[in-house]
Amino acid sequence: MIRREDNAVSTSEEGQDVGFYTRSERRYDLTNTIIEPIKGKTLVVKHKKEKMARLESPVNEPITANEAKKFLKFSKHRVLIDNGSALNVLPLSTLNRLPVDSSHMKMCQNIVRAFDGTERRFFNFFLNSSVLVLVLLMSTKTDGRVRQTIIVDQSGHGSFTTIQNAIDSVPSNNEVWTLIHVKAGIYNEKVTIPRDKPRILLQGESDRSTIVQFGDGGDSIRSSTLSLYADDFVAMDITFKNTYNLEPGKPITWAPAALINADMAAFYRCGFISVQDTLTDSEGRHYFENCYIEGAVDFIWGNGRSIYQGCNLNVTASAQRSGMAAYITAQARDSIVDHSGFVFKEGWIFGTGPAYLGRAYKPYARVLFYRTRMSGIIVPQGWAAWNYVGKENSIVYAEVDCTGAGANKSKRVAWEKKLSSKDLSYLLNINTFINNGGWIQRQPKGGS
Repeated sequence: MIRREDNAVSTSEEGQDVGFYTRSERRYDLTNTIIEPIKGKTLVVKHKKEKMARLESPVNEPITANEAKKFLKFSKHRVLIDNGSALNVLPLSTLNRLPVDSSHMKMCQNIVRAFDGTERRFFNFFLNSSVLVLVLLMSTKTDGRVRQTIIVDQSGHGSFTTIQNAIDSVPSNNEVWTLIHVKAGIYNEKVTIPRDKPRILLQGESDRSTIVQFGDGGDSIRSSTLSLYADDFVAMDITFKNTYNLEPGKPITWAPAALINADMAAFYRCGFISVQDTLTDSEGRHYFENCYIEGAVDFIWGNGRSIYQGCNLNVTASAQRSGMAAYITAQARDSIVDHSGFVFKEGWIFGTGPAYLGRAYKPYARVLFYRTRMSGIIVPQGWAAWNYVGKENSIVYAEVDCTGAGANKSKRVAWEKKLSSKDLSYLLNINTFINNGGWIQRQPKGGS
């Protein structure tokens, strides 16, 4: 997780940095293979020539991606992950196609206890049958259907009167989609969705009538109104707001409306309102559709790998009460192999300026505006290198087919990039950039 301590560039990572994802993530990209999750204490590789290799890790310690990268030496192999009770066997081709998680692999118990020469005859049978069982099990867990509904109503006519109490009631390591339907109202609370509460659909009645707000500032992580750590999450028709910077007399400081520090999170028709660091798009793959995002200082920032489809960005430079320029994005891609970036497609930028499209929070920051309508509040130069002046070659900032008074590129910075057709296609295609494995299609598109 990227954390901002001051206006200079500084970070505090949770877990070991492994390039594609940090160790705290539950999914790794290893040799074009998705293994999710690597939680077992033993990783075993079966080579195509029947050779065996085994990587041992201390008890109760996960095998890190770096360790696995060094270990996976063969171009064609099968992976076995020892979860402490059995060895799980899957072909890599299946892992590449299917959204496997550990709960789908428990049928492995009592079939393979030790993969030695005496039990090798079970391998082919087990391999074929496990794939069939995986598909059958996933049909109920990944069909996008809501299996449980919880009502939140301030008037007392629901299951709970607060959103946090509703979230706390969801079982740990939840295996079915749970709808938390939040009735109209202003909910003055902080909401945290921990890592062990996946598959939650948080749905209000509209982004104007269902509002979650709190007034806390001074910390780019802990001050957030919504803190999301659980993978496989959907929010619809709800607004998250941090009122700290909006209160008269309060200094402008870090006051996120939402922290998104999870993989496979989607937001539809949601609002995010603050002044500084409004949306902490921290890490993981995220999809925003028809959302409203309001702020002035780095108000969409982080190391997320995200597409913003049809989103409205309201720049409130006047809220700073200082005459300073606003900055819409502060993206934090930090290496050439980092897959993160922000892609804004077919949205609208408006409000009060002057405003920059972005400034580089890390040296390989990547932001693309595509077919975006820009009002005249955008400064002519468009972008700022911030702490990377003189190192702009690594920064990937681009605009393609944008319109409006602010889209005039005649005075843009010389280091703004012109993307190749291949790179542009990769970033604009939802399936290649963020939807690996088809997780967006598997999620519910609304409660029943």
